[in-house]
Amino acid sequence: MIKFFCLVLMCCCFSAQAQQEFMIYNYKGKVSVKDGTKKKAVKIGDKLKQNAVVSLQQNASVTFICSNYASFSVNKKGSFLLSSFTDSCVKERSGFSMAYFSYLWAQFSHPHMPPEKMRREYMQNKGAVTRGPGNLIIDNRFDTLLVTGIDKGSLQWQSALPVERLSFVLYDAPEDGTLLFEKKLSHNKLNLDSIRVWLSKGSPVFWGIWVDGEEKSERKYLQQVPEQEYMLLEKNIAESIPEGANTAEISFAKGFALENHHYLFKAATSYERASTLEPTNDIYKAAAKDNKY
Repeated sequence: MIKFFCLVLMCCCFSAQAQQEFMIYNYKGKVSVKDGTKKKAVKIGDKLKQNAVVSLQQNASVTFICSNYASFSVNKKGSFLLSSFTDSCVKERSGFSMAYFSYLWAQFSHPHMPPEKMRREYMQNKGAVTRGPGNLIIDNRFDTLLVTGIDKGSLQWQSALPVERLSFVLYDAPEDGTLLFEKKLSHNKLNLDSIRVWLSKGSPVFWGIWVDGEEKSERKYLQQVPEQEYMLLEKNIAESIPEGANTAEISFAKGFALENHHYLFKAATSYERASTLEPTNDIYKAAAKDNKY
């Protein structure tokens, strides 16, 4: 009897752990949901339990994110119990999908958190800045930066020191190594084209800021990758974005993935496009503003 009770208890625990939640990622047409006794039209960001029933009219479709960050779409007319789709939540997920959907889940769960802070929490380079002497500040996203031969933009930092005390330096190694380039500064940024000759060789280079001719902070990793390598990544990202997303959402999702893969300049272009397409979307606007290079 004790063994039977333990077995029942284990099954109940497993069932509780297996309970899946679903979030509305996007939809088109007439889609409604009945959760308990109430029936209502769905909206993006709605979280639903397994016992909810979703109803689609002719030509409607809806895409869900599961609480384990898988996704699936329903695009046929009818009413469906969400628990019948739990098998769709166990499919393999790409690294991009995991990061992006976990971000979306958190974004809709905590709508009052500043959108740029929320997005940064799900990036590989977390944190806001690296601080050096004289309040020299370099955004942590510059710790690792990948570019292509056609990217435009500037390496940037902030400092309370007079700019004439600062120099930009470029090395061929993260420590010691050969000094490739040194330039006295007139602004707290350096255009990428100024060091293109070293980037075009394809090998990693490492940059930093000297203060009064002395190196005071850790060097930052920078590499120009072949265009075909970047295009393959872009293709993989595009294939990972769920169906049903509109052009603005696709641009934002692409920007998120590119930022997470350290392509900051490419991400900035995608975020700007998303914001232009949907200028009233605060999340898109915040990402575009937070990625100005």
